[in-house]
Amino acid sequence: MILIYIAAIGAVFIGATHSTLGERLVFPKLLRAENLPRLRGSVDFTRSILRWAWHLTSLAWVGFAYLLFLIAANKMPTAVELSRIIAVIFGLTGLVAFVTTRGRHVAWPFFALVALASWFGVR
Repeated sequence: MILIYIAAIGAVFIGATHSTLGERLVFPKLLRAENLPRLRGSVDFTRSILRWAWHLTSLAWVGFAYLLFLIAANKMPTAVELSRIIAVIFGLTGLVAFVTTRGRHVAWPFFALVALASWFGVR
């Protein structure tokens, strides 16, 4: 199981590094670009989507890391636990999408739907 722990730690490292390097190296240049498209008529809206989508990728990798830690600890999640972990990740994703775009991005209701269906779909 040591390799699964290594995989889990690696996934956390990748997620943290992805977000950190994105903020330090990618966003300072990318978000200042003058040729960004105007999504919904706003460059600020475009910038918001780029930033949250970037970080939500990292969040998903940390969610996978959590599953790997459970596997490594020989605590295989039940269907309910697995579904709830998925629900939390999608719920956080929807919340971030909603808050950072003030509800203007079309994706947040779909993330919320997946979160709610995952949470309540198993017993």
